[in-house]
Amino acid sequence: MQSYLDSGGSSLKREIEEQRERASAAMEFENAAAIHARMEKLAPVAHLLPEVARPIQNLNGVIVQTSSESNSVALFRIAKGMISLRELGRTSA
Repeated sequence: MQSYLDSGGSSLKREIEEQRERASAAMEFENAAAIHARMEKLAPVAHLLPEVARPIQNLNGVIVQTSSESNSVALFRIAKGMISLRELGRTSA
């Protein structure tokens, strides 16, 4: 899994391509076609990977959490994958 995430999905693509080539070389053409179909299913989602999955230390953002105060939310900062224990603030509807 780590190599898949680190390579942006290309390690899985290479592995599947190798399986397809081995099946073709062994004249297992139906198997090679099934493997090729798997590759085609992977293609549309592989380009999404960099935005969806990344090392936790690269995560920055804000957590919006229901507050103990009525009709309010609390805001917490996430920097380099670490959640700040200090509340950024509160806002109400």
